[in-house]
Amino acid sequence: LCTTPNKYAVVDATGAVKPQCCVDIVIRHRDVRASHYGVIDKFRLQVSEQSQRKALGKKEIIATLLPSAKEPPQQKEEEEKRIKEHLSESVFFEQTLCQPGS
Repeated sequence: LCTTPNKYAVVDATGAVKPQCCVDIVIRHRDVRASHYGVIDKFRLQVSEQSQRKALGKKEIIATLLPSAKEPPQQKEEEEKRIKEHLSESVFFEQTLCQPGS
């Protein structure tokens, strides 16, 4: 899930993760241009059992498109401060599936 899904493409947006394995999630920005620099977008990853729709856990992640050219130091510091302030507001939700007696 994303706040601006039209700006991003997710390779294999759904799928299964085998036990004792991991999966890379690739997210590509479709519309790279200067007007999108510094814009903060959010992604939500949800994990659920394959046979159920109820989410076992979720995590919100922020993404900010930054220019590749060097910026003046003051502008870069202001951008980093804004990102750090926003990161401190991010929330991590995790729910653990508990078995009785464990």
